[in-house]
Amino acid sequence: TCTMPLRPLRWVVLHSAISCGTLAAPDCHNPLFRVHWSNTDCSGTCPSSLNEEPIFFANLTVCQHWNGIASCCNPGLEAVQKKAHQRWKQRLGRFIVSLRTYIAQMLMRQLTPKYDYAEPDMRVLFDEAVDSMQTAARKFPPCMLEIGR
Repeated sequence: TCTMPLRPLRWVVLHSAISCGTLAAPDCHNPLFRVHWSNTDCSGTCPSSLNEEPIFFANLTVCQHWNGIASCCNPGLEAVQKKAHQRWKQRLGRFIVSLRTYIAQMLMRQLTPKYDYAEPDMRVLFDEAVDSMQTAARKFPPCMLEIGR
């Protein structure tokens, strides 16, 4: 059997390939990526597709961790991945803007007579809600930056 020490993922993959003999090639027909399976019946309207069988590449920029390892990813597929990544960045960016706008509106409500006349326990609950929303808004950007790497 193969025993490997705990290391970061890229070193685990490399270590597996070296110490355990041959590296099991990924299945290029993973159901999670069905939209990107090769399709010989498709013309120019299909999205870029995964390799039919794992192939070695050394020039991958999005899938850099697969450089030098037989994989399903290929340079043609990377343009689609970059486009999807940009779309998600825009979508998540709009979400954080909406969240911050909502928080600003909540903070403005604290300046109204309605807030002043509310029962103390209701003001406490409202303030706790504002605090939790502000915490989420502070933690969201660093998380998204980390995911985007």
